[in-house]
Amino acid sequence: MRIGDVDIRGLRDVDTGTVRRVMSLRSGTLFRQDALYQTQRDLYGMGVFNSVNVVLADSIAPQAPGADSTVRVLVQVAEGPRHQLRFGGGYGSVECFRVQGGWAAHDFLGGARSLDLSARVSKLGGTPKVSTGLNQFCNPFGGTWTFDTLNYSVGLTLRQPAFLSRRNVGTLGLLVERHSEFTVFTREAIGGNADLTLNTRSPLPVTVGYSYSFGRTQANAGVYCSVFRVCDPTSQEFLRKKHGFGAASVTILRDRVNNVLDPTEGSIATVNLVHASRLIGSDSAYEFNRGEFEVAKYYPIGRRSVFAWRVRGGTILPRKLTIAAQKVAYVAPDQRFYAGGPNSVRGYGRNELGPQVYVLIADRRPHRLWTPPQPTGQAERRYFARATACRAVFRRDRPAATR
Repeated sequence: MRIGDVDIRGLRDVDTGTVRRVMSLRSGTLFRQDALYQTQRDLYGMGVFNSVNVVLADSIAPQAPGADSTVRVLVQVAEGPRHQLRFGGGYGSVECFRVQGGWAAHDFLGGARSLDLSARVSKLGGTPKVSTGLNQFCNPFGGTWTFDTLNYSVGLTLRQPAFLSRRNVGTLGLLVERHSEFTVFTREAIGGNADLTLNTRSPLPVTVGYSYSFGRTQANAGVYCSVFRVCDPTSQEFLRKKHGFGAASVTILRDRVNNVLDPTEGSIATVNLVHASRLIGSDSAYEFNRGEFEVAKYYPIGRRSVFAWRVRGGTILPRKLTIAAQKVAYVAPDQRFYAGGPNSVRGYGRNELGPQVYVLIADRRPHRLWTPPQPTGQAERRYFARATACRAVFRRDRPAATR
């Protein structure tokens, strides 16, 4: 049985040709039930429809012996608002108070493309003294904070589905940011990116991209001296100056979870490869190859609990940089791996997992360093107390020795 006519109803402002270009159903192709579901997801992904219903209207018997029967498909849509505003706020022990907002235009200038403007400001109230214990909570009324202590980002993203092929998605972005990790580094930069996601409807979509930014990354003097063996102020000032950072990346995703926001079954795996060198626009301070993978697995246990584990690993191969007549395997602080924090091993603060290694330099103050390479692991079991709340028990393993 093949698909015959595809009847689209309910359009008001969106062009019919745009809808046909985005959806998976095509007249004359073999009928598959999952193509109806995929078309529904395709059209919801445009962001301009409040509802999408894809059903079989009727079937027509073959008119000639040996010919396939055909089925007519009805696509019923209801358009929603073309523009959306969003606002949000929150509190975190490291980021203190934060606010964010955005504006999105769907079907921007036609063609199903979308334009999104977003902004975020955090650390409204300063930073805590440490990232663990009772002192990890910032006190917005007990200290001083200025614009220089804030984290902020402003981004503009243009997204084009069905780019070159209905299976591809193209993205262009611009970003201005100030980002800092607790007691580790501060990054100020402006840049942009161009990404192309291939085979978005396949089991293994691949995203290839290029990004370029111009800015500076600052770390404390103890890190430069002990980790990179760069102790003289002149060389440290060179590393703190503004540098161009150009990188080409490839990301492979395998998503098999049953819920994007709160998965209870399935797995998700990601592999990311990054190359940065002078051949693609980077300064000498940003030349390296980086590889990273992450695997997470979820197991339902009964009706109200889930067991999950996650493994993350990676490596960085830097090119040696000549500073003060010596070669240094330098990796910028914002490109390194860190153990601890909400995106690593929960229960430990950022850069707080591992041996407590400090160094004293000219100012006689101890400076926290990065830890040596070490394996980390995490597993959790969630117990659902209610439909909208859950509690978790974590198990964290910390190696007794590092290399």
